[in-house]
Amino acid sequence: VKNVYKTVGVSLPRHSGDQARVGDPVVSDLRPGDRLYFAMKGDRVSHCGIYIGNNYFIHASSNHGQVAVDQIFDGSHFGKKLVAVRR
Repeated sequence: VKNVYKTVGVSLPRHSGDQARVGDPVVSDLRPGDRLYFAMKGDRVSHCGIYIGNNYFIHASSNHGQVAVDQIFDGSHFGKKLVAVRR
């Protein structure tokens, strides 16, 4: 996420937990390009991705060992772990 945003001139902190505190909070109406932050273990932000629309986001997946596209809601475990969205 940090590197993608850097290519368009937006500087973000290195760690996802710090990134989750930067930008305008989004509470509804997700838009492509919104940054998503997840607490995968416990309540601390430990993972992030970028919303690409239609309930999907792109992220570096440790399960897939590469960049992956996954659903956020509709039964996905990611929806339960989503703790912040920033624009």
